[in-house]
Amino acid sequence: MIERLHPEGPACPWCGVALTSPRSRASFRQLGRVQCTICARFFTALSGTTLNKTGLEPTGYVLLCLLLALGLGDQAIAAKLNVNRETVRRWRLRFQTLERIWSEQP
Repeated sequence: MIERLHPEGPACPWCGVALTSPRSRASFRQLGRVQCTICARFFTALSGTTLNKTGLEPTGYVLLCLLLALGLGDQAIAAKLNVNRETVRRWRLRFQTLERIWSEQP
């Protein structure tokens, strides 16, 4: 998922500088916080993307993707993830937006 969100590789969403440190790149891939060496702003792999501030843990993203792929309804997914059905509906819309974006990429 991270590679699909960042096809050019990990970079600061504000100034665009690429992450070169192995430690920063590893933290980025694990959805950890990283500080840009140029602009000093903190960010994660989700910052500046449609998945920013969804409130899911990394394992939650995997589970959500699987449940969506299985065709479960919003109410069933909400029960499994212990969240509101409306929250699942919003997540579903965000993932549909990502799928459209990814399908347009070469």
